[in-house]
Amino acid sequence: AGLVSRKCEACEKEPPDQATVFCMNCKAFLCQKCDEENHSTKLLKKHKRTTVDLKHTIPSGPPEKKVKEFITMSASELKALAKLKCVDIATCVEKSEIVSALEKAGLKPPELPSEEDKEKENKAKAAPKKVMPPPKKEEAPGDIRPPVKRTNPKADQEAENLDVYMEHRAKMGPGSQWELKTGVALWRNDSGWERTFFINATTPRGWPNVIEVIEYGERRIKVR
Repeated sequence: AGLVSRKCEACEKEPPDQATVFCMNCKAFLCQKCDEENHSTKLLKKHKRTTVDLKHTIPSGPPEKKVKEFITMSASELKALAKLKCVDIATCVEKSEIVSALEKAGLKPPELPSEEDKEKENKAKAAPKKVMPPPKKEEAPGDIRPPVKRTNPKADQEAENLDVYMEHRAKMGPGSQWELKTGVALWRNDSGWERTFFINATTPRGWPNVIEVIEYGERRIKVR
């Protein structure tokens, strides 16, 4: 890479003069003339400035990347590189023969990771891994729910009744009185997922005694 020296950033002429001062307040490299012009007032003279070493130069362009040497690589690494670049090493037995084959093919050793790449890799390894929670299992209508240990039976029963009602309320008529019952027979066939209806004799007041049964696993909803 070539070497480049600092030029004055305030010069209006081309090419600008060599910078001799760096102003820490202005954040600019200035030549002697521009320094005097830009810091002519009493307030600006208080700016903190440092002299620039004219012999000190700064390398221009990106730094050259370091590369491995074939001789420092292991045999397995050399074979992997040959396979990746489609170099025939079937007749090679010794490591030196593989190196010779790679050099004849015009291959160059791989680049070594830079310090920035190493820092990024270390940060990635040190970062905590995020584990996604397992997806929730969707309950299909009619699935038998596992028994839950009850701490407050009355409150749990009311909550369960409400859940069952909210799931099946679209199937019930307005004004229905409902409660959760167990062991309600469904005609002769006590299986299936269909809703069944049957009407008993009328009540003494003349109202029909209608019972709707919706199967819910081992539990059914009885609506009167």
